[in-house]
Amino acid sequence: MKKSLLILSVCAGLLAASCSNVSSSGTGGGDKPLTENIPSVNKMVRDGRPLGRSAVSVQTAAGTSTGTTGDLGEVIPVHKENGEYTLLERLYNTTWYRSEEEYDDGRLEEIEEEFVYFNENSWISKREYENGRPDGADYARIDCLKSFRTPQIVGKENTDANACIVKNMEKEDDDDDFDVEFEGYYLADENTLYIVDGDDGHIAERLNWLIHQIESEGNIRGYDDDDIKRYILSTRRG
Repeated sequence: MKKSLLILSVCAGLLAASCSNVSSSGTGGGDKPLTENIPSVNKMVRDGRPLGRSAVSVQTAAGTSTGTTGDLGEVIPVHKENGEYTLLERLYNTTWYRSEEEYDDGRLEEIEEEFVYFNENSWISKREYENGRPDGADYARIDCLKSFRTPQIVGKENTDANACIVKNMEKEDDDDDFDVEFEGYYLADENTLYIVDGDDGHIAERLNWLIHQIESEGNIRGYDDDDIKRYILSTRRG
């Protein structure tokens, strides 16, 4: 019973947090949850910065430590002693957004929107809307399984550890069981997050493909399909 109450409390907290910064103007899909935190792309710094704060303070906080580097796509042990933080640890209190438009004979038929919110305790909430109306919400606990070397972001130090594979344990509505799946995350920059679906091996292959494509072509907005979804940091009203 205590376990059930704890899970319900966590889920309720996720929903409240992801809705807390929605405008009360009542305009439906025109308003959207905003991120509380802009994530750190620096592997040596867990804390990002609140929405609206200049990046200058982050550069100061980052210090001069360079950490370790390795080959692109190299697996990094999740538990390290050199002070690196995994991408999952740095995604706390962030909200991400994506939308799709469906047309029929040139007429807009449907707008699908999705918000993804990470809280500080490695729980994730995914909320979907159709034409501005709520269309379900999922809640899951996530654990980081693997971390990967990524391209260094131009002009920024210690930004070569911005991809990981996680185990996603979605809470079922009717009991205490979890539906276990795997996802890959790639933070191309502080405003662009890719989420890759599939099994563990498939995700690693697709993540490496995505990372190499973006590194070679420099197009962080060019990939979005059935198993690779691109999200933008939710920083302004829709």
